[in-house]
Formats: sequence, structure tokens, C-alpha cells
Amino acid sequence: MNDHTSDNTRNRFSDKIKFSIVWKLNLKLFFRILGIFLALDIMLILLLLSGLIIRAEQTAAMTVDMLNQTGLPSPEAESWLKITEYSISQKTESANEFQIPENLQKFFP
Repeated sequence: MNDHTSDNTRNRFSDKIKFSIVWKLNLKLFFRILGIFLALDIMLILLLLSGLIIRAEQTAAMTVDMLNQTGLPSPEAESWLKITEYSISQKTESANEFQIPENLQKFFP
């Protein structure tokens, strides 16, 4: 009877492959470190992406404030804007725009 139960425990996958305990522990540690590395990379990417979006919103808000104070650029300045690949013009029609939810608008200028 005892021989029958010991046969069932030997059918496990880890017992079929004759790894030493060192190999098993090293593989477990390797995959644990790999998982932590990938999780930290994903968190870092999300943090940098959110910082980039917030910085872009702040820059756009400062540009709008400056344009409200000074007005639209002169024709000489428009040639400089073409070099930098920016264009500033008055809005002529309403376009389909992305609307930020109202509860998130308090975080953006």
C-alpha cells in the first residue's frame, strides 16, 4: 500500500526531471527577479508617461496665456513657427476634441 502512494508522488513533474535542489532554487529566484524587474519597468514607464502628459498640458496652458496677452504672432514670427513646426491660428470651426472628464480637469490648467 505504501509503495502505491509513493508512486503517485513520483509522478510529479519536478520529480520526473532530475534537477538538483540548487537548480530548482536558482530557477525560482531567476523568475522572481525577472517578474520584479518587469513590474518596476512598467511602473517607471507609467510614471514617465504621466509626467510627460502633465508637462505638455502645462506648456500648452502657458502658451495660451502668452497668446491671450500678446495676441496672434506677426507674419515674421510665422516663418519662425514654420521652422519649429508649430502653427498658431484662430479657431474657425468646432472640431471633434477629446474632452477630459470634469473630475480630472482640476489637475490640469
